[in-house]
Amino acid sequence: GAVRERRRFKNLIVNVGLNQVKNRMSNPTTAGAVFGFVAIGTGPVPETRVDTALGTEAARGATTYTAGGTGVCTVDRTFPAGTGTGAITEVGLFDAGAAGNMFNRKTFAAINKTASDALKASCTLTLVAV
Repeated sequence: GAVRERRRFKNLIVNVGLNQVKNRMSNPTTAGAVFGFVAIGTGPVPETRVDTALGTEAARGATTYTAGGTGVCTVDRTFPAGTGTGAITEVGLFDAGAAGNMFNRKTFAAINKTASDALKASCTLTLVAV
């Protein structure tokens, strides 16, 4: 039940994610699904703008949405013991429980998730007016 490690990093919003947000906001003929699923994986290849999926997906699940201040929200998912085990090296936010469109992707040094570990993946989105 103890937190062993916390990591924070900025991630890359991929081209497909940018286009889905643009269409959902402004295109009256498009009603895309919300980005309500987090996936974790073991793929070693760094993220790029043209990515459409994780390198090697290990698990995916629906997120919990929490509104924050103006322009801020957090979505998160806890992957319980026995789910998505291995050397977790990537995370992404998707609009479907399988396949679907990816919003963002981040790779990082491995988090070794054993069968008895739970892992919580959180994504805080901050929209800023400039």
